[in-house]
Amino acid sequence: MPRLAVRGGITGVVKAQAVIVDGEVRDVRILSGPPVFHNAVRTAMRQYRCASNRVEVLATQEFIFKVD
Repeated sequence: MPRLAVRGGITGVVKAQAVIVDGEVRDVRILSGPPVFHNAVRTAMRQYRCASNRVEVLATQEFIFKVD
């Protein structure tokens, strides 16, 4: 959770799409959501490792950010 979001009480849902080739994330595109979370989502998705099937795959995921 980005500090700026915590301090500002900002919550939201970020929808992102990853291009996966040979089991590695090659590109991350943010589709929607508060900009304060975009870098955190990109960083998280770039760490993913997937089963390799030698084809390009588009994977979409939603990230929910909330302050408890």
